[in-house]
Amino acid sequence: MNFRTIEDMNGCICNNMRKIPRDIDLVVGIPRSGILPASLLGLYLNLPIADLHSFVDGKIYQTGSTRKNENWIKSLAEVKHVLIVDDSVSTGNAVNDAKSLVMKLNLDCKVTYCAIYVVPTAIFAVDIYFEVCNHPRIFEWNYLHSWILEYACVDIDGVLCEDPNLKELISKDKYKEFLANAKPKFIPTHKIAYLVTGRSEDYRELTEKWLDNFNIKYENLVMLPKEKASSVMGNAEYGEYKASVYKKTNCFLFIESNHEQAVIICEKAGKQVFCVESRLLVSPDNLAQRAAIVKRDGFITLKRIIKKILKKL
Repeated sequence: MNFRTIEDMNGCICNNMRKIPRDIDLVVGIPRSGILPASLLGLYLNLPIADLHSFVDGKIYQTGSTRKNENWIKSLAEVKHVLIVDDSVSTGNAVNDAKSLVMKLNLDCKVTYCAIYVVPTAIFAVDIYFEVCNHPRIFEWNYLHSWILEYACVDIDGVLCEDPNLKELISKDKYKEFLANAKPKFIPTHKIAYLVTGRSEDYRELTEKWLDNFNIKYENLVMLPKEKASSVMGNAEYGEYKASVYKKTNCFLFIESNHEQAVIICEKAGKQVFCVESRLLVSPDNLAQRAAIVKRDGFITLKRIIKKILKKL
């Protein structure tokens, strides 16, 4: 699977700036995903930007005085060469829809279409592309709103909601209160194949109620067996437990909150893991490199510290 992070996209843009014509005077993003690369290109090129529909309505985003160039266009009538950008092109439908809208404007200017990522069959849908990125693929900026979730295992704490704090972990009553009222972090819009959590089976009812409150759809909810929950566990044990679940499924992605656990899950399951904490994809191909990050930066999480404290009590 091809996974691209926001950092990957930024690097791809920087490495391909030479492909952008130097006479561009306006950058337009195709909503929604195209707004992000269009904004980056506009900043790097120091040019005004707009989203497609604002552009069609004759509107251009304003900016602060520190960024504005005296040669900037002030209205749509001044545009000589516009760059219309999307993050990716697969079927070409979004780009073709954009072309139809722009054609109706009867603009007296040059229009160039650009995509950061394309599949091989869509190369000719745009004038400029930066990188071929084939299917199956997933992007960091929309991974929780993708069909990929139907083939993914997903952690709960640290991914769908915030992690519990020290007081909540130590006190059983406060922990139950946390489970009932945890603040959502990212709410997916596709059904998840497996929710795999380090929460004990004792808290299944509270967990299911919270998921239902936020309309989070899933096929399976796998929780830590009571016999394991009764012992003190660190990242290694949690990672091995999650890996054992992941390995038995037909899923090809695990979305994990903790970097150290992500490395362990990948190592034990032999499949890819995206870590929300480090925003890195851990795969069998880069496992040694990702593991080195754990050793170098010492990803010691609050949970791990708590477990050590409880062990001494």
